[in-house]
Amino acid sequence: MTRLFLLAVLLAPLAPEAQTDRFVTDRFELGAAINASQPGDTVTMANGTWNSVPINFNRDGLPGDSITLRAETPGEVIMTGRSVLSIGGDYLKVDGLRFENGALPDGTPVVQFRQNSSDLANHSRLTNSAIIDYNPDNRNVEYKWVSIYGTHNRVDHSYLAGKTNGGTTLVVWLEPASRHEPTYHRIDHNHFGPRP
Repeated sequence: MTRLFLLAVLLAPLAPEAQTDRFVTDRFELGAAINASQPGDTVTMANGTWNSVPINFNRDGLPGDSITLRAETPGEVIMTGRSVLSIGGDYLKVDGLRFENGALPDGTPVVQFRQNSSDLANHSRLTNSAIIDYNPDNRNVEYKWVSIYGTHNRVDHSYLAGKTNGGTTLVVWLEPASRHEPTYHRIDHNHFGPRP
């Protein structure tokens, strides 16, 4: 009987690893939670104003098992000051952040789908988010609000309005080696509001 029980235990399918939801309240907890995230995990940012927080979302999820960075309540996590978001991995999802009344004087995009020039995002998504009035005092500074690199990325159900300086609101960058290859990006169900 003991041998039968042991054989049943050994042949039983392994339970999937538990997915973790890490709730964070400041930039230090945020960085640590992102660094600890595994495929299927979620990092939830507390409602409130986050001032001048650079978010480096640079992990890799798996197909069907993305890593999610989300607002506690969509639209209630307000990124301001010099806050920026770099999505630099595969199968990542950012949901519900609101960038508002900030400014990046050096021309850095507010959101970019890359960590650096060689670490591009693929199969990643920005959804249910907003960029509103994110402008430097100097209107001659040119920068993009959203720069999409890599392949198979998506920007959807988001609101972008109030850009007053030069530069494209949202741009898809093509790598020189793949200029004639499709990137399979999706830009859908967004509202591009007034651009004074």
